[in-house]
Amino acid sequence: MIQKELVKKRFPNWLPIPRSLKAASQAIVVSEDDLFPKGEVVKFFQGQDYGFIKDQHGRDIYFHLSELTLVGPKKSREHIKVGAKIGYDLSWTSKGEHVRRLKIY
Repeated sequence: MIQKELVKKRFPNWLPIPRSLKAASQAIVVSEDDLFPKGEVVKFFQGQDYGFIKDQHGRDIYFHLSELTLVGPKKSREHIKVGAKIGYDLSWTSKGEHVRRLKIY
C-alpha cells in the first residue's frame, strides 16, 4: 500500500540521480571566458623555440619560449602547435610587443 502511494506521487519524468555525477564534476574544465586576449598560433618553429600569434585584430605577435610562462592545464610546450587556440598576455620591449604568458585551450 505504501509503494502504490509513492508511485502516484511521482512526476512522470522522475528519475533517480546517478551517484557517478559527483565524481565527473571534479574534472578540470578550461574556461575560455577568462580575461586573456584570444588568438591563434599561426607559425611555430620547434627547433628555434619561437613563433607568431595572430590576435583578434589580425596582427602577428612574436613569442619565444625562453621568455614565456605557460599557464593553465596544458602548460607543456608539446601543446603549442600551429592552429592552437590560445590566450596571452603582452608586454612591450624595445623591439615591440612580446608575449609573456600563454594559455593553451
